[in-house]
Amino acid sequence: METFLPRVGTNCFDLENEKLTDYVWSSYSSYLRPVKRPAWLCVDRTLGALGFSDDRSGLRKYRQYMQKRVLEILCSDKPWAVDERWAKIRRGWCFGEEAFRNQMIKALDGVMEGNRRDSFVGDEMKRHDMLEAERLLRRGLAQLKLSFSELETLKKCDPRKKVMAWLVRKNTSVKNEWISEKVCMGCASKMSLYVREVAESKTGILYDLREMVKR
Repeated sequence: METFLPRVGTNCFDLENEKLTDYVWSSYSSYLRPVKRPAWLCVDRTLGALGFSDDRSGLRKYRQYMQKRVLEILCSDKPWAVDERWAKIRRGWCFGEEAFRNQMIKALDGVMEGNRRDSFVGDEMKRHDMLEAERLLRRGLAQLKLSFSELETLKKCDPRKKVMAWLVRKNTSVKNEWISEKVCMGCASKMSLYVREVAESKTGILYDLREMVKR
C-alpha cells in the first residue's frame, strides 16, 4: 500500500498521481529504502518513538502509520484539530526540543546572509533577531568604548546612539520601539530619520563612527 499527496484545492488524495515518496523535500522515501539513505539520516529516533524496528516489518508498519496520519489530516476540514502538535508547526519552520530550536536559530545566521530578515516570519525568526540585536548592541558599545549605563547619560540624538540604532536596524528586523528603548533615544518616531542620516553620511562624525562599528 502506498502513501499519496493531495492535489491542490482538494482535501483528500489523488490515488493515481501523487505519491508521498516522490516528494523531494521529505526524507520519507529514504526511511522506506534503506539502501538509498544518505549518511546523515538517522532513522532510529523516529522509528523508536513509534515503536517500530528498522527492518522490513517495522518499515511496513511505519508506512501504514504515515498513511493513516496523513489521511486523518488531509481529509479533515480542520487538520489542526486532529493533532495538537499540528498547531505548533502550521506557522513555523522548526519543531523540536529547546536545544534543537536554539541550534537552528544560530544556524539562521548563515542562511540569511545577504537576505532581508523581514522576508522571514515566525516566532523563531523574531527570537533570532532579538538575540542578534542584543549581540550587535554589545559589540557596538564595546567598539565605541561605552556601557549600557552610559547611554542613559548621553543626549537622545547623540551621534553614537544614532550609529548604534543604524547598526541594529540594518542587520535585524526588531521594531524601532525596541531599539529606541535599548539605546535610550526617547520617542521612536525619529528612528527612521536617524538611521537614514547615518546610512547616507559620506564624511564627518557619523561616517567615522559607522565605519568603526562595522569592523
